[in-house]
Amino acid sequence: MNLDEIRKRLDEIDDRMLELLAERLGLVGQVAEVKKARGEPLFSREREKSVMRKTADRATRHGIPAAAAEGLMSAVVAAAHRTQEDLRQPIDPKTIAIVGGEGAMGTWFQRFFTDDGHRVLSADVHTELRPEQAVSQADLVMVAVPIRAAEEVIRTIAPAMRSDAGIMDITSIKSGPVRAMLDAAPADVVGSHPMFGPSTRRMSRQRVILCPARGTFWFEWLKGSFERRGAEVTVATAEEHDRQMAFVQVLVHLITYLSGKTMHDMGCDIGESLRFTSPVYRMELAMTARHFAQNPNLYADIEFLHPRAQEIADALRSAADNIAQRVAAGDTAGFAAEFREIATYLGPFKDEAMAEGDYLIRALVDRP
Repeated sequence: MNLDEIRKRLDEIDDRMLELLAERLGLVGQVAEVKKARGEPLFSREREKSVMRKTADRATRHGIPAAAAEGLMSAVVAAAHRTQEDLRQPIDPKTIAIVGGEGAMGTWFQRFFTDDGHRVLSADVHTELRPEQAVSQADLVMVAVPIRAAEEVIRTIAPAMRSDAGIMDITSIKSGPVRAMLDAAPADVVGSHPMFGPSTRRMSRQRVILCPARGTFWFEWLKGSFERRGAEVTVATAEEHDRQMAFVQVLVHLITYLSGKTMHDMGCDIGESLRFTSPVYRMELAMTARHFAQNPNLYADIEFLHPRAQEIADALRSAADNIAQRVAAGDTAGFAAEFREIATYLGPFKDEAMAEGDYLIRALVDRP
């Protein structure tokens, strides 16, 4: 075949691929209808892992690089999520008041609930609609204010709530705000923590933690609303949430902060260092820079107001002192022994982390 004939053949194959994608998305729509009838969540991490494993195996059999096949299937899965979301139907539209609705996350949830067909009332410091006015009209009240203001705001607005309404917050710390809602509000109480930021475009594949504290209606309503949009919902008590956030957020954020501070204090030339980074170190450096590109007051609240903040900071200092002493003593044997001990502690998660890390590295390398 000459070049024109080859290109024509490629176009024909592309058409067939798109026809198959359309057929697959049609079946995805049927899956969505079955899930809706059964009350099942849209998102299934185990199903997606199974699809990706099968894709890698089939790619190998056909002599196709697994990374290329997995990248293609990831795009197909993302399209499937969008198809399923487009088929959703709101259940009994509600009036939702978002106190702090003009902030970054408040604005995000305005779009989220409005897109589902609900009436959203946004009240903030500078809005004409006052929080108490919005709350008095609402079926559900969302408190989307900074952590340090949450409990005071809850106590201020709660008397204006209807007795049949629900109240929730979206702060990164749960024990204090949940206790304040229980004490001040006459309604169902749900603590929530969206584990994503306002730059996130879709709820699909995002984790949301829900802490039911009083009543069941609004907890089930929120869980269903989030799962229908593809969220992965984790249910926990407020106390359990805060125990885990000590490590998931406070420790991780402090480590990231210390990484940036150390480079700053030692005069590391970031631009020059990028010429020497491998993909994995660029990824870690990118996460550090991303941390410092965000709101310092938010991170100060997360890291300082958590009930275990001092305990985490002390443990981190102890670990840093330990490695400093080993370096000073040239104790490579002790370092290696401790390294192996920690590796054993991490267990099978190491293998999963290697696979996920490899996937992210490939995506970074292949980025145009």
